Amino acid sequence: MIFSLPRAKEESRLPLDERVRVRLVKRALFLLLLVPVLLAVGCGSATVKANAKATDSNTYSVRDVERAFFQAGAPFQTELLPQSNPYLRPKAGSTLASVPLPQGSIKHLQACLVQVNATTLAIGMAYVFDSKKSADEAVKAKPLSNWLQSNHPVISVQKLNVIILAATQGNPGFAKPVRRAIAALR
Repeated sequence: MIFSLPRAKEESRLPLDERVRVRLVKRALFLLLLVPVLLAVGCGSATVKANAKATDSNTYSVRDVERAFFQAGAPFQTELLPQSNPYLRPKAGSTLASVPLPQGSIKHLQACLVQVNATTLAIGMAYVFDSKKSADEAVKAKPLSNWLQSNHPVISVQKLNVIILAATQGNPGFAKPVRRAIAALR
């Protein structure tokens, strides 16, 4: 059934129960239009929040890292999370157990974010740890230069609790947005 709202002059001629229904529908439509506007205003825009700040003095959240890379033009394609349910048996390669990390570091890992360019085989990864101390211990156990190896230059950076690795495979178009994202994490 198609419902059209009567105009104000015509509304006064309607029976009382119809007028109430029309007013309720108008208010509901107004609220439905108002809520997205308020959410958009409250959330801000990407240009206002271009740089990701640490949530406290020494950590970034997984979403902060994802946002920085997305806004820089190098979005991640996969987010590997720690397996918290001991009764699940995921297929091989779908959990953080497949991520090469120093022994004992996996329990402090919040997520591993991965991006791969299928054309150039360039790869980018960000390991987000629960604290800067955990990230420091992982780097101490295995030097950052050994985390990812390639025939081409590798970007290896630690920013607070985040370890970022990128093998550009000689593709400057891949390296530039990765460097912008690293700079955005301040």
